[in-house]
Amino acid sequence: MALKKREVQTQVKHIILSEYLGAWAGIILNGKARAAHSQASRGRPFRARLVYVDGFSYKGRYEGDTTDVMLNGAPSLPTWGSPILGIQALDKAQQFALQRHGFHTDIATILVEDDDDDFLDLQESLQLAGFEQRVLLNPSVIAPPDGKISLTQGNFLTYAEPILGYIAQPYTNALVLLDPYGPKGLPYTTVSRIVAHQDADVMINLPYQDLHKKLGYLLNEGERPGDRALLANYDAMFGTGEWRAIAARVKAEVPPEEQTERFEEELANFYLERLRAADPTLVVKNIRLQFPDKDRTMFYLYLTTHDPTGALALNKILYEAKLSEYELKWNRQQAKWVHESHQAGLLTLFDAGMDALQPSSQDTRTVDIPKLADGIRLLFSGQQRNPKLRDIYAALANSDVFVEEIDRALRHLKKNKLADFDDQRASSVISFRT
Repeated sequence: MALKKREVQTQVKHIILSEYLGAWAGIILNGKARAAHSQASRGRPFRARLVYVDGFSYKGRYEGDTTDVMLNGAPSLPTWGSPILGIQALDKAQQFALQRHGFHTDIATILVEDDDDDFLDLQESLQLAGFEQRVLLNPSVIAPPDGKISLTQGNFLTYAEPILGYIAQPYTNALVLLDPYGPKGLPYTTVSRIVAHQDADVMINLPYQDLHKKLGYLLNEGERPGDRALLANYDAMFGTGEWRAIAARVKAEVPPEEQTERFEEELANFYLERLRAADPTLVVKNIRLQFPDKDRTMFYLYLTTHDPTGALALNKILYEAKLSEYELKWNRQQAKWVHESHQAGLLTLFDAGMDALQPSSQDTRTVDIPKLADGIRLLFSGQQRNPKLRDIYAALANSDVFVEEIDRALRHLKKNKLADFDDQRASSVISFRT
């Protein structure tokens, strides 16, 4: 089957996936290093396992990025999709554990794809990427050993239970990508169990575009027979029909010109709160990704973790992803203009070796470090006067600050003799002074 071009929103999603896979694995492996060395010094075995699960794996590759294809035609090398990116990230993590910390970590990948043609293309992608010998095709039990790739054709919901059982095994940490294509979201009953798992970080795609369309029908025309099943899908996705009442309230209380933006804000936040309801210790982040050629939301990507350091790492990754989206959309617009000009027989500035001036991003980050420092000090001015650094990270996990900014704020306090600590490891004690 023909391959699709990779559009801007998918590029951004893959940037987030790749960056977070690396950060996630690094945080886990750095955290296990001391235990690994302790076990080795006593002559005892040490085990660790990282698992990547891609519940809707698609084809595994694209014809190329839309911008590049418009300008230069299809590239000679594949543009990899999420399954290959996930496997490559685990391979790098295994090398990192051995070279940096001197211990071996098991790695395993679980890929699930339902569509017949996409499944065949996915097998070919794994072969082209050099992973063919590692593939376990349609195994009777989904429990891949070290280095192996479990490749299963079928509906992810059918296999969610055995996959959950596998990643719940001791010494296992998993990153799960739930990225269904099309308008149908995933049932909350399944998603809530996965995100509640203490050692699983999860990325979830919420297809907002279709939800918004169905919302318009529901509010303006009432529930139509043809929409009944799709609306029921969204009841299942939220795990409740309460989203309909939220939409009705917005329509009744908000001026018409403000309703579109408010609908999106309320429903995006409601899904975030539904994920948090699965486990009170869960940290949830989200990012809005737009159509490649419009300033309109296509879908939301939600990321969940139980690790405060991972949550703060996500802040930086998501911030940089928004800047990447801005740049990629600009490049696509310029590529489309050049492509259409060439089709019309016209020359452009690009043909003369000149680039159009790209406008700077409207999002410029500034953080008041002294103000952040005062806020941290105030937060711990009560009973917990000597928290560990990991406790401070945990207290700020639901904020939008970066790890580096917290560390700078603490150094600011130390410089001004308002805090004291020896170093800035997760286990370091931070003593605040009055």
